[in-house]
Amino acid sequence: MPTARDLVHILFMLVDDWGSYDASFRQRELDRKPDVSTPNIDRLADDGVKITNYYTQPICTPTRASLLSGRYSIHTGSEHILFGNSEPSCLPVRLVLMPEAFKQLGYAAHMIGKWHLGYVNDTCSPWSRGFDSFLGYLNGNEGYTFHGFSGLLDFHACNGSSAAVPALGGPASPPPPSACDTCAASYEGEYSTHVYTRRVQQLLTGWRAGAPPLFLYVAWQAVHEPMAAPQRYVDPFRSIGDPSRRIYAGMLAALDEGVGNISATLRATGMHNRSLMVLSGDNGGMSGTYGLPCCNCGTSCGGLNYPYRRRALSLRAPASSDSVVPLLPQVPRLEGLVLGGRFPWHRPDLLAAARGARQGPLRAAALGRGLVRHAAACRRLVGGRRRAGRRAARASGSAAAAEARRRWRSRRRPDR
Repeated sequence: MPTARDLVHILFMLVDDWGSYDASFRQRELDRKPDVSTPNIDRLADDGVKITNYYTQPICTPTRASLLSGRYSIHTGSEHILFGNSEPSCLPVRLVLMPEAFKQLGYAAHMIGKWHLGYVNDTCSPWSRGFDSFLGYLNGNEGYTFHGFSGLLDFHACNGSSAAVPALGGPASPPPPSACDTCAASYEGEYSTHVYTRRVQQLLTGWRAGAPPLFLYVAWQAVHEPMAAPQRYVDPFRSIGDPSRRIYAGMLAALDEGVGNISATLRATGMHNRSLMVLSGDNGGMSGTYGLPCCNCGTSCGGLNYPYRRRALSLRAPASSDSVVPLLPQVPRLEGLVLGGRFPWHRPDLLAAARGARQGPLRAAALGRGLVRHAAACRRLVGGRRRAGRRAARASGSAAAAEARRRWRSRRRPDR
């Protein structure tokens, strides 16, 4: 059983609607002159592990639900939907979420940014789902400097009030009292990427040796619409003719600066030697151009995330893997620790890659037992339908039933 000093700090950063090739190192891989500038993200890719066959859900809510719950979206009620601002539901509260799992391991868990998993009541909210603190918004979309939508403020600064979770080797401590400013107007006028970067830096600089290690879930608002960035980030991209693309490049430059500032803070605090930093998109870039309808926000408007970057700094050498990895919680089995069955098995174990394996053990088995179970259930369902069809055909002497039998027999394998 590891102690707190054996555990590394973990920063999982999720970029919203980030296009697969919207990083300068990715465009250079295509022998193109980059029209965006992401030197800090490029550095993560160069110094870290690039997971080059890695998939997310196609839209915001299912990705976040799978990431935090460890379950495929068919088990979270979110496979085809986005939890809207009037949705009378949320990510099921019976599910154990990633922050609770990390707290079982002895971590302090904090969330910054976009929730988008429902907030029909207080128990659905992030400050009641295992996070010790939350700074961000609950809906899927809002302004970058006016932190709300339709004239309503949606920005929250909260301490967690979730049920106590046992620490490593000890009894559960009582949860702290809830303190939540659900109308955090003091951030109005500040660009959200700057607000979230500063909050991460505060958490890092406030950590002291002997304190619980940090798990930080940073769900950036960038680079989701609306298209907005301070002019100083947009000006370097005057050569881009499309005005939306020009602003988008500025938004991405601001995000890259934030990633760089967080990396610099890790180094300045000496935490970089014991930190695992993960950077992912949530569903790839929105198809078409911003300003167009969302195609009802179905899968045709979503996308695949590629590439997936992680950096563990001194833990291992640069590496690459061509393994298929879905976006699921990367809860490390540190020193072989497993969470006693409370946390679902729908996850790959990427710790080997983070420690330096150039081709980590991320093969089909890493998709977890869930795929096997789902495939078996699918076969049972299809088989049951076929048997029911055969029974119905035998019970009827109609020409249609006879034709159905003939077609079914023509599909049978020769060895049956």
